[in-house]
Amino acid sequence: MNSQLKSVARAPCRVDPAGGGTDAPPYCNEYGGAVVNFSVVRYSYASFERLPAGSGVQIYSHDQQQGVHAASAKDLQRDGRLDFVKAFAQRLLPDATDFLLVTQSDTPERSGLGGSGAMGVALVGAITHALGQQMSKHEIALLANEIERHDLGHSGGNQDSFGAAIGGIKLIIYHQGGGCACEKLTVPSPARAQLERDALLIYTGGVHLSGSIHADIKR
Repeated sequence: MNSQLKSVARAPCRVDPAGGGTDAPPYCNEYGGAVVNFSVVRYSYASFERLPAGSGVQIYSHDQQQGVHAASAKDLQRDGRLDFVKAFAQRLLPDATDFLLVTQSDTPERSGLGGSGAMGVALVGAITHALGQQMSKHEIALLANEIERHDLGHSGGNQDSFGAAIGGIKLIIYHQGGGCACEKLTVPSPARAQLERDALLIYTGGVHLSGSIHADIKR
């Protein structure tokens, strides 16, 4: 595996004041949709590091204070321990061994800020950069979302991945029949300053299960 010795990436979480849920299939495919979201200064972090030969694959989550080890990426078992990171390792590093993946997040798990989408983008960013693969922000968002939705089977749309990969304030348009377009919104400086000054983000300790909400949308 030809790569840099270490690569670190971070991706921001997001708040979606308008249109949340219209990004999720089948709704967006049947009717189209539109989401406005903006990134916040709360990040998910991922680091990829090559290890000496014979070290195997090591994955560690600071948030869960848990680690797993296997001989190679293909030997990782989905057993409920760090399965999210394992899925990204198996998709992006299918034949690799002797590397370390470490993750950490500024936000609590299931806090409703798109943390898994941000973590997926950070993982894709760190790994592809280390491997010397050039990808646009749009491509990173789509790949991260595909792994979360298809490889892991998590219900949902892709606004979290675009929120993390593109950053800033953005409008994401979902086309009837499939496909989407993401554009950054130009917001006057006074409006941005007022938003930053007057907005308050509070963690109540409650659990937000977006997967169950999207499952309800499917039904």
